[in-house]
Amino acid sequence: MQSLFQQWVVAGGVAMVALVPCLILSLAFAVQGILSLRRSQMAPEDFVDRLREAANQSGVAAARAVLEEDHSRIAEIVRSVDAQLRRNPGSDSGALLRDEAESECDLLLQQNSPLALIVRIAPQLGLIGTLVGLHGAFAMHGSGSPDGKALAAAIGGALVPMVWGVVIAFISHLAHYMIQLRIAGYEQSLFPREGAAALQVLGGES
Repeated sequence: MQSLFQQWVVAGGVAMVALVPCLILSLAFAVQGILSLRRSQMAPEDFVDRLREAANQSGVAAARAVLEEDHSRIAEIVRSVDAQLRRNPGSDSGALLRDEAESECDLLLQQNSPLALIVRIAPQLGLIGTLVGLHGAFAMHGSGSPDGKALAAAIGGALVPMVWGVVIAFISHLAHYMIQLRIAGYEQSLFPREGAAALQVLGGES
């Protein structure tokens, strides 16, 4: 009796050389993408409170110093908007904030684009592997009366790459969708809200 490894990896043939790394990359990109979008990395819950505390104790300059030391995404957005408002005091802070949040979220989407690429590639790799396997199975049993069990086993093995391709594409698509939802939430709600509160502390809100 064949082991699971033989049934679901070895039986898939040469296509598994590409599909196994593809699965590993899919899982790695999914975990990395989800972890990189944690609230603590995007907009720490105490972000505005730290700016407000520094401003109350030592003035706006101290709040800007705290802002410079923060490496979160919201801090990058606020620094950019604050700099633009200081150069052009009459600018619309809300519009600037929305533009910066959109640009930042576009960058986040680009950083997670490998998952979308895997969604497109994995099923095609699986299909190619299955076609090659089917061709080999029928070629092997093309002359004379084929052994039914051997032919069935060969066809079953040929379908393994297709199953892998579909599963990898499903995992990648689900992870990419979750990442897109989280980024959309940051763009539409969290970044504008936290950014507006921070700009108000800095005295940059128009």
